Amino acid sequence: ETELDPESISPKKLTWEKEEIKESEAALSETKIETEAIEEMSTSALNDSAEKITVVATAYSRNQPSLTNITAMGIDLSKNSQVIAVDPTVIPLGTKVYVEGYGEAIAGDTGSAIIGNRVDLHMESIDASFAWGIQEVELTIID
Repeated sequence: ETELDPESISPKKLTWEKEEIKESEAALSETKIETEAIEEMSTSALNDSAEKITVVATAYSRNQPSLTNITAMGIDLSKNSQVIAVDPTVIPLGTKVYVEGYGEAIAGDTGSAIIGNRVDLHMESIDASFAWGIQEVELTIID
């Protein structure tokens, strides 16, 4: 786990260099299709009075060797994968959110590097999580 200072991260999209680029692109396009369908359903539910914050978003997968299926809040990621890790002093655990480019999710996990306006988005595919890299996105609090 790498400690990153949110102040030193530029908002450009960064991606990890990987040898299996074709495989990772295929995984990413599958994720994009799912995300677009979720976004179409969710966008109409968002209103202008909702609280929006800009966050630095990285991604992780329960399938990484060091991780388990169960989040800090007890959510089983194999049954509910649309979960983000948050700093609970910024976004309380259990909050429903909408993340630009990711979709609707629940703030159901924490992580030692997730401090302040940083979130970590759970993705089933390790390749898709690497392909996401680090992005600055808008997060909307749904409830």
